Amino acid sequence: MARTELMRPTELPYPALVGRGIHLPVIEALVRYRRPARYDDLLIVRIGRIHAGGVRLRIDYRIECDAALIVDGHTEHAFTDAAGKVIRPPRDVREIFARLNAAHGG
Repeated sequence: MARTELMRPTELPYPALVGRGIHLPVIEALVRYRRPARYDDLLIVRIGRIHAGGVRLRIDYRIECDAALIVDGHTEHAFTDAAGKVIRPPRDVREIFARLNAAHGG
């Protein structure tokens, strides 16, 4: 959901990216649990650094509750076509992720 919401305000929201035949399957996920969350806690997911290099995309995340860090980690994705073949993203896609990185403190 965070990745979808991250891209929603851009000129290429996630459904449009997929419509162009570009997919972002998760190839790695790292989660570090710092504190427990409790049922019905209001959790805030924050995006940190975003790096699109070559055929990979990495997004860093923080999950907070009452301004306290609960979880941090990242997901790494491969850019693929609809058949699952790894591809290099087009220049405009790389530029969108570069702008998103700049907007999120990267």
